[in-house]
Amino acid sequence: MSEDISYKHKSVFNYEADRQRKYKAVIIFILCLLIFSITAMGFTDWLSSLTSSFLEQNLGFTNKWTKYYGPDWFVHLNGDISALGGFPLLSIFLLLTLIYYKVKKESRRLWRLFFVVTGGGLLTLGAKSIFGDGLPDDLLGILFNSIEPSPSGHTAMGTIFYA
Repeated sequence: MSEDISYKHKSVFNYEADRQRKYKAVIIFILCLLIFSITAMGFTDWLSSLTSSFLEQNLGFTNKWTKYYGPDWFVHLNGDISALGGFPLLSIFLLLTLIYYKVKKESRRLWRLFFVVTGGGLLTLGAKSIFGDGLPDDLLGILFNSIEPSPSGHTAMGTIFYA
């Protein structure tokens, strides 16, 4: 009798819930690939031009020489947010996080973070080499600089690291 009671309190792995999570992950992955493919083929260019015209009409340009939208405070705010994906800040945060995991002796998390950031950087480099025009010769320049026709390095690396 006591064995039955103790058995009920043990955690039992729920295979059905795990399988459903895997199906959801596959569906999300396929949807992301579909959205990426549609965007890469240029089917959403109309949305980009619509957004640009909306911003120009409602915010205006900062001045006649730049193509930045909105008042100066808005432009500087966007620059500060973009800096979160820049090489200096990401390097500092990555180093501090790796040191923290090393001190806490969480080697699994340390290596997982290292491989996620490295793998994400390689994926970003691959996307930039496929879709980019006029890439700089510097490897760090390719990963962390925003080149107009290329995927944004700030956005990609920031998303990879902070997510």
